[in-house]
Amino acid sequence: MRPRLALIPAALLLVGCGSHQPVAYVAHPTGHRDVVLRLTTGPGMGTVETFFSEPPVLVVTGDGTSYLRGEEVTAHGIVWPVFRFRAGDAEVQSLLQEADRDGLLAPSPDYSPPSPIMDGGDTTVAVSAANGTWTHRANGLDDAALESGARGRLAGFVAYLDRWGRTPRRPRAQELRPTTLRVLAQPSDGAGTPVAAWPSGTGVPLDRIGDCTVVRDPVVVRRLTTSDTHYYRDAGRTYQVAAAVLLPGDSCPAGGAS
Repeated sequence: MRPRLALIPAALLLVGCGSHQPVAYVAHPTGHRDVVLRLTTGPGMGTVETFFSEPPVLVVTGDGTSYLRGEEVTAHGIVWPVFRFRAGDAEVQSLLQEADRDGLLAPSPDYSPPSPIMDGGDTTVAVSAANGTWTHRANGLDDAALESGARGRLAGFVAYLDRWGRTPRRPRAQELRPTTLRVLAQPSDGAGTPVAAWPSGTGVPLDRIGDCTVVRDPVVVRRLTTSDTHYYRDAGRTYQVAAAVLLPGDSCPAGGAS
């Protein structure tokens, strides 16, 4: 199914500002699950479970439904908290116009840092409009605030997104109570760590989860969102488990749904 696209109202074709410079309306997909903007960051170093568990910083969909990553210290169970709010059409448009001004509605330029950055994580911005989707990825962008060129523009846009998402939306955003999770389960010896029994009778055995499985079983979802245990014993084996809220744009290519 092709994503629905926003029509371009005549009044918004040209929007004047103080200097009367025209700003073009950016047509975009408008569906509830259509990702218009997605910002992710990753640590420079970490385990598979760490990378798996960390949700995007911000996801904005075509109808304005937006998901904002919470602070890790407030996590419930082993699932990182995510907050949801609704942005208006004009607010979504402001994001796309800012992305256009920063050159992000175009193929990715070279974002290589001027010198190697040890243990620098990647920052990825994906933007979708009517005429395409563009992904921009840069390593060590936290150190690029004072840089010029493409890295400086991308760093400026990421800072803009942080302000847009957290102030003043954060007080009004409601924490998402997930009913569906992405789950990873890897065999482990569990040495030196608390190990709990995996909930029985759920139909979601750990040996079938693998690298990624979408899980909707309410007993499993409740356990992973209320208990801080990472290691579970099931059918005579111990597994290390990680989980994250399933957001628009997420997928589990290696697993199925349970």
